[in-house]
Amino acid sequence: KCSRADGLAFDYLNNIGFPVYVISSEKNTVVEARANKLKIECRQNLGNKVTEIRSIISELSYDPKQVIYVGNDINDLGALNFCGLSFCPLDSHKIIKQASTVILNTLGGQGVFREILEEWFNLDLTDMYMRELSNEHKNNSWNRYKS
Repeated sequence: KCSRADGLAFDYLNNIGFPVYVISSEKNTVVEARANKLKIECRQNLGNKVTEIRSIISELSYDPKQVIYVGNDINDLGALNFCGLSFCPLDSHKIIKQASTVILNTLGGQGVFREILEEWFNLDLTDMYMRELSNEHKNNSWNRYKS
């Protein structure tokens, strides 16, 4: 699941060039469509998520300690243990809660990524968005007078 509240979080990550991936053991057209809308690479129908993460970090020349993983169910356990920092929603399976670095206050599908950026990385996405809107408005207002 993904919340509309996460839209700003993913916009921010895309704007700063932070690579984000959806890694799923299932093939789901709804997940794929949402990932495409959010401009997130989606890798699905995977037998082993850790193998896929190894492939990604090899492509990006990252160390596993630099990788953040968010998961909620037992099939995420290996990836949670492999990555340097892991988060799970409040309603995750109890084994996942035990394995995660951080248990979030947000339920799955209710703004998990927004909480991560705002509460754990201290980013004020609302303020950033408002400043961006203000700058766009100023630029658009100025452009009217250039012609």
